[in-house]
Amino acid sequence: MDKKPTPSTPPGVTIRETATGARIQIAFTWNAKQCRELLPPCTINKASILYASNLRNEIRRKVANGSFDYKEYFPGSPNAKRKTIVTSMMETLLEKQLQLYQKQVDNGKMSPATFRGYAKSINGERMRHWHGWGLEEVTPSALRDWVS
Repeated sequence: MDKKPTPSTPPGVTIRETATGARIQIAFTWNAKQCRELLPPCTINKASILYASNLRNEIRRKVANGSFDYKEYFPGSPNAKRKTIVTSMMETLLEKQLQLYQKQVDNGKMSPATFRGYAKSINGERMRHWHGWGLEEVTPSALRDWVS
């Protein structure tokens, strides 16, 4: 029995053998979870593999900038029904912490001098490094790099 050689695929694109025949699957990360989705059945050739690779890159770009809508790309997927994790931006969290400290000063639970020190640290040049970072992006290795 002669088996056709499967074309080589770029990273994140695989060819899966299913009961109904071969299908292209793409992999990407969404909401800190590894996702794999089968594309609709099609003839597997260089053009369809290139399409899958371009689709994967488009999805990864939209995930990175926060505009990816799972339902739009894969309406029948169980992942489309999952709730989206809303990521908090570090500058927002730092500002909320500063507001909490201000309330503590107003309530007499914190010294104004301590508050000024905290405010100076939070609003300082070093903490601006974290502006634009999502909370999920602040990893132990990122903190170690920042400290060093």
